[in-house]
Order: sequence, then C-alpha cells, then structure tokens
Amino acid sequence: MALADASATATPSEAHGFAAALLAVMPDRALPTLVSELVPAEPAPDGAVTALHELVTTTHAALSGTDFEFEPLLLDDAAPAADRLQGLVDWASGFLHGLGHAGNDASLRERLATGNLQEMTQDLLEITRVELDDSDDDELDQSLTEIAEYLRVATQTFFDDLTPPPGPRLNDA
Repeated sequence: MALADASATATPSEAHGFAAALLAVMPDRALPTLVSELVPAEPAPDGAVTALHELVTTTHAALSGTDFEFEPLLLDDAAPAADRLQGLVDWASGFLHGLGHAGNDASLRERLATGNLQEMTQDLLEITRVELDDSDDDELDQSLTEIAEYLRVATQTFFDDLTPPPGPRLNDA
C-alpha cells in the first residue's frame, strides 16, 4: 500500500477507522486531516495522497449509500486470530482518534456525550482494551466476527447521526 511506502504512522485498519470518524465529524476536512496526521513526509508523496483520497472517497460512498455497504477495513477470516484482533483494536483506536477531532464544536461534542453515541464511544474504548483469552477457536472466531459487525453498525450510526445533511444544490432551487 502507498501509505506504508510513505512511512505512514498508522496501520491500514487504523487509517480506515480514522477516516470513517473524520467523515462523520468533519467531512470537508477528512482528507487534509488524514494526510497531515498520517504521512510524516513534507510534502506528502503523491502515492500516499492518492491512496488516502481513494480511502476517503470509497468510505464516504459506502457510508452515505442506502445499501448499508460499509465494511471496516480489517484482515480476512483466514488471518491468525491475534492479528485479526489487533486489526479490530487498531480500527477502533483510529475511529476514536477521529472522533477526537470534534474539538471545539460544542454542539458536536454534546451529541457525542449523550445517548447511544456516548454508549458506543464507551464500547469502542472497551474494544481497544480487548485481549486474547483461552477461548476455543470457534468461540474466538465468533467473538471477532461480532466485534467486526459491531464496528460496522456503530460506524454507520455515528455517520448517520453526526454528518450534517447536504445543503441545497443549485438544481434544487
């Protein structure tokens, strides 16, 4: 991936979680924020910017579509359980980092601190603390699948609840 070549400071899963949250809290600044925080090189290599642009574009399309196509960028089920778990932890960490960019927007911070969004934020924090236990392989696979599904649904909820509706277009007038 072009991000690895640019010495990006995040795993692909973490970068995707970060992008998804930024699209919910500050969609107009998602790409420049990703570039400035994930690519240390100045100026950012074209390949890294292109990869992040594609990540933002495809993630936004999946989140804003009507077919619930969004899927967190995670390792597939064939990967070792420890690696899959680390991917889930990275993804949740990236998402929480992106939510932190609500920053000085008091209205946005207030919405994040109430109801389902507050509970989901707490759940994401718990996911970042998950460790492997002595579960059997089938039970572990089921748990990892459930966490991945939770990330998918929670991300869609954050996006739907926080993303401002699009303004009127010239053709709508």
